[in-house]
Parts: sequence; C-alpha cells; structure tokens
Amino acid sequence: MSKIFSIIILSLLTNFIYSQIDTITIYIDANEKEVTKDKAEFVSKRFNENGKWMAHHYYTSGELQMIGTYKTNEYKTKEGYFTFFHKNGRKQSEGLYINNKKNGDWTFWEETGEIYKKGEYINGQLNGTVFWYNKGSLCSKEYYQNGEMKKFTFFDENGNKLPKNTQYEQQPQFPGGVKNLMLYIKKSINYPEDAIKNNSQGRVFVSITITKEGEIINPRVLNKIDKSLGDEAIRIIKNMPKWKPGKQHNRPVDVKYTIPILFKLSNYTK
Repeated sequence: MSKIFSIIILSLLTNFIYSQIDTITIYIDANEKEVTKDKAEFVSKRFNENGKWMAHHYYTSGELQMIGTYKTNEYKTKEGYFTFFHKNGRKQSEGLYINNKKNGDWTFWEETGEIYKKGEYINGQLNGTVFWYNKGSLCSKEYYQNGEMKKFTFFDENGNKLPKNTQYEQQPQFPGGVKNLMLYIKKSINYPEDAIKNNSQGRVFVSITITKEGEIINPRVLNKIDKSLGDEAIRIIKNMPKWKPGKQHNRPVDVKYTIPILFKLSNYTK
C-alpha cells in the first residue's frame, strides 16, 4: 500500500515539476523575436495546455496584450483563435489564424471599446465585404477580392450615402487650403537675430503628425540648418490652428506630413 502511495506521490510531483518547466518566460520585440529585457516590447509566457502550445503576451508594464495558440513549441506559426488587447484592457482585435495567416471573420476595436472594422480574411487577405466604422457608426462598406479593394460606398454620420465621386483617401488640409498655409507661414516668421548675424537662410523641412482630431503633434526638423531657424520653424508649426484631418475608409486618421518653411534674408531684412 505504501509503495502504491509513494508511486502516486512521485507521479504527482513529476507532473508538477514538468508543468513548471513547461512554462517559459521570454522577452520579445514587436515581431515576436526574442530580445534582451531592455529592448523588449512585450513579455511572453509560453506553455503547453492540453496539447496546445499557448502563449500569453504582456506589455512590459504588466497588462495583457495577447492570448493565442501556436502550431509547435517553436512558437513561430500562429494556429488557432487569437485575441489582442489595448493597454487599457479592452479588446483590440480577435479572430482565427491558420498557418500564420488570418482566416475567417475578424473584428477590430478602438481603445474606447468602439468597433472600427470587421470583415473576412482568406489566407491573410481581405475578401468579401468589409465594414468600417467611425465612433460606432458605419462609415464605409468596401468589397475586396484577394486583398484588393474593388468598390466602396461611403456614409455620412446620419447613415446617408455620400456621392460616388468622393475621394477614397483624403489628405489633411490647412484651413483655407495650401495658399492660406503659405500666407500663414509668411506672416508668422520672426527672422531670428542670430540667423541674421550669421547670414543664415534656407528652407527648413519640418515633419509633423496631424492627428485624427486635427491637432499638430511631434514637430521635428528634418534637415541640418542654422539652429535658430529650426527653432523658429518649430514655433510657427506649434502655433498653427487645427487642420481638417486626413481620412482613410472615410474615417479620420493620423497622418504624417512634411512642411517646408523658407527663410530668405532679403524678404525680412532692410
């Protein structure tokens, strides 16, 4: 009896030790490549559950980022149902992977919890009707074949169809258009004293992001030029009014944009 009891205890202990060994924690980047802790974007916990190779990914700050299953213990090929999460805990997307490619119905959500896209994938490509939403309301109905968009219908906030000649993609616009933008820049320039003393002039290229709310963020000088001219260009950009945001799928999106600002001494000195 004691021998049987010992065998049972040993078996339970072996299973416990195996389960501990079978759970692996590594640090990974956005492409799920193993990296050192200081370069990690996510922490991956990997284990076998009922014959399935499971993975739970976490943001480095601790929040759950993904739950899914893989084909083998190498964790290179996604196979099964996956759920991704925003940092605030709300769902980001969910659907099926087969052989590392999206298949079947997928749904995507904003950080606010509002749905913004749903549609079917076949072998990683959109196929059939895809629905896009803005603030919870349908804004675009698009038809795809093998990942290529064939036709679309846009809707306004009241659900009415927009004219067929509505542009599919729309660039951000300064209030009043490009002419008003150039006029605003010209009127706003205060030629820096240091630049005048150094006889500095030229074109400053400033990279910005125009958010889906029309705000200007992340201004950055792209070219090497007199520092005072770069600082003045940034000041001008930061004081700009809101833009009309760019659109994709008839929904506002963040857009990177580059603005050239010309500093010419003859225009600003006597």
